[in-house]
Amino acid sequence: MTWAGGFDVYLVGMIKIPALIAENKALYPSFVSIHLASSVLLLTLSLIHMGAGLYHGYVIKDRYNVWTRMALRVRRD
Repeated sequence: MTWAGGFDVYLVGMIKIPALIAENKALYPSFVSIHLASSVLLLTLSLIHMGAGLYHGYVIKDRYNVWTRMALRVRRD
């Protein structure tokens, strides 16, 4: 998306990465739309996943042992 818009891409803000695609101002708006839609989809799926974990942990009281398998395990010596 960034290269199609004619912008440079930097790795960690310091190292310029050579462009893998040519600048294409006609496709740039399409790439922006796809980027926005995929980010909203990823956020939605993440929220559903977290909600499902909380549902298993607090609503159905871990009947299927899902909460225990998903939760972080902290070792106390």
